Amino acid sequence: MKPSVKKKILISVTNDIAYDQRMQKTAYTLQKSGFEVHIVGRLKDRDSSVDLDSSIFTSHRFQMFFQRGKFFYFEYNLRLFFYLLKRNADIYCAVDLDTILPNYLVSKIKKKPLVYDAHEYYTEVPELEGRIFEKSIWKWLEKLTLPACRSIYTVSNSIALRFESEYRKYIEVIYNYPLRSIRNSQIVKENVILYQGDLNEGRGLEIAISAMDDLYGWKLWIVGDGYHKGVLEEIANGIQNTDSIEFLGRKTPAELKILTQKAKFGINLLENKGLNYYYSLANKFFDYIQAGVIPISMDFPEYRRIQDQYNCSILIPSLDKALYIKALEEVIANENKYHDLLRNGDIAASFLTWENQEEKLSSIYNNV
Repeated sequence: MKPSVKKKILISVTNDIAYDQRMQKTAYTLQKSGFEVHIVGRLKDRDSSVDLDSSIFTSHRFQMFFQRGKFFYFEYNLRLFFYLLKRNADIYCAVDLDTILPNYLVSKIKKKPLVYDAHEYYTEVPELEGRIFEKSIWKWLEKLTLPACRSIYTVSNSIALRFESEYRKYIEVIYNYPLRSIRNSQIVKENVILYQGDLNEGRGLEIAISAMDDLYGWKLWIVGDGYHKGVLEEIANGIQNTDSIEFLGRKTPAELKILTQKAKFGINLLENKGLNYYYSLANKFFDYIQAGVIPISMDFPEYRRIQDQYNCSILIPSLDKALYIKALEEVIANENKYHDLLRNGDIAASFLTWENQEEKLSSIYNNV
């Protein structure tokens, strides 16, 4: 249902929009529903030549002086506040806590509604583990701003239930499903285990890399970038089968789609370190399924729920190298099991699509 008057939604993220699939899908859906969408983010690579489709949404990407840490957040939030203050919108949307303060202040000043899109259970991210003071600041900010939000939505049932319990507000769930796509029949599957996403701590990549010494005949493709990349490269250089590992850098959604279809397995491993990871339901998990790739994930509540319904992935009970290798080898050695998981994944892929989320997402903004 399209709004009777075309409303402008201004969305803020700290990511580079060119590589953010969820933001691009969100903009596509809202534009199709009759909204005008403008997204503010940052330019991670100053030499980036990736252009954004201005026919779907307009955008602005800050070139940041600081790239991470407290100075990054201070710089970004200060610049974002003045940017939002100078621009009019009917609805302001903050993606995660690291953009919410400027949106909260400007929505108060301009008396416009604020929407919160929680991609993370931010106060429980691993980076805040053991950092009591920093965590208390983010929690204070959450308690200050979330009650003022006209609407809140997030990526998993578990996170939604936590927010509902704490803030006594209804939380909608917009899953990180991919757009329905037709696979390229010309792409030949290779003996590839693929990881896509940020190269941060707690993603199980150390185990995946060291395991390649036991997985001869297979390659590990690591697609993405992040602060932990240097450490991972050192680990890769230290194993015997180092030629089996390729760091492919960041890719656009279109490039990533082609790469993913070439793989047989997709890594979605997380250390059980904080509720953000434990309650996660990552977009890469669904991207793998849509591409005909079998996900290797943790036996956490949201992944278990999908597995119980479709039996289309490999789940391991803990982040352990021996368990990871054993789970993989059991499927590699059993062709029937591999093809059963693929067939079940095809069934799941027909249901777990972004198109099935669009009506819910449009309804959230139509009712703000």
